[in-house]
Amino acid sequence: MMNPLIMFRRTCLIVSSFIILLSNTLHAQQPWNDLKVMEENKLAPHTLVIPYADQSAVERLDYLGSPWCRSLNGVWKFKYVERPADVPKKFYASKFNVSDWDSIQVPGNIELQGFGVPVYVNTRNEFPSNPPYAPVDYNPVGCYVRNFELPHEWQGRRVVLKFGAVKSAMKLYVNGKYVGYSEDSKTPAEFDITKYTVKGRNRLAMAVYRFCDGSYLECQDMWRMSGITRDVVLYATPKAYVSDYSVETDYVDRGKGSLALTVCTHGAAGRTLSVALLKDGKTLMSEQATVGLDGMAHIEKNISNIKPWHEHSPELYTLVIALDNPADRNNPSLVGGKVGFRRIKIEAGQGRLSAVPRKRNYRSGTGFKVIRDEGLKHFIAHHRTGSFFIACI
Repeated sequence: MMNPLIMFRRTCLIVSSFIILLSNTLHAQQPWNDLKVMEENKLAPHTLVIPYADQSAVERLDYLGSPWCRSLNGVWKFKYVERPADVPKKFYASKFNVSDWDSIQVPGNIELQGFGVPVYVNTRNEFPSNPPYAPVDYNPVGCYVRNFELPHEWQGRRVVLKFGAVKSAMKLYVNGKYVGYSEDSKTPAEFDITKYTVKGRNRLAMAVYRFCDGSYLECQDMWRMSGITRDVVLYATPKAYVSDYSVETDYVDRGKGSLALTVCTHGAAGRTLSVALLKDGKTLMSEQATVGLDGMAHIEKNISNIKPWHEHSPELYTLVIALDNPADRNNPSLVGGKVGFRRIKIEAGQGRLSAVPRKRNYRSGTGFKVIRDEGLKHFIAHHRTGSFFIACI
């Protein structure tokens, strides 16, 4: 006859294994605990393609001043709960009453505005580890709600909602309908919400989870906090638009360089794409290309009279990309940004950036020791250029 103690232990093991299996199954029913789900209905990553008002706005990188962009930063209605099971039922519905909810500033961390506790740890998680699952008994959720109105001029255009960063996972709803889901707390999340919007007032709602299965990958030496931590903007594009672009530049020598541009578009096959490179109001390059049937356009050009980008002199040029508008030839859709020209290579065992030798933070006689006056002088020089970093060796 089997020992009763052994039978008891085996029974406990079977029961506990069943409970763990059941718990993991329940966990995996939600996207924030499903390894197969990192996003739902989220746009593919791309460079900034918010349409600018005009060429001078591209030079200033002033996309927030564009008539096709609206900031949703500010005060939102907010409800904090300590576990997903306590999220108010259908809080995202268009007529759900949030008048008695708290308010919160967006962008901003939840834990620094009176809800929850910020936690500092180094290499371990701030919750009981059960990889790959995030906890359910304590996994605070911030429920956000705010209303917005689309400008009349946006009618008939594609509308995109962009979150600069949300930690650690989010579900998005517009006018009571589920739009999508996103993880990865330090990269933008964009959603095409055109079909969810209506004329007049619209309601935006989202649930932000403090932990998700991706939290195991974001376990780093830092303060652990959650919330909508970067800008939230709406922007509108024409039905035919630039969806992405990439630029490769090279600095040859003596003021000569090259630029290779690839532009991805949607619904713009056969249209004309105009590209210009500007510096201090002067046009250094102006080219055109026709968008192919695959929606792509390519331009390669050698350029003269340019200065190389270097950490001590970070020369940048303005790239303007204009997609023509057959309905209004005088108002093409403009996107763009800043580019620099540099070349990195090794000559005679020494690294060179734009033909200038690279130097390590090493001084003869003192090694890696930083002499205060020298270090301060170095810091000030880099601060004036806006390009510096501090390395701990």
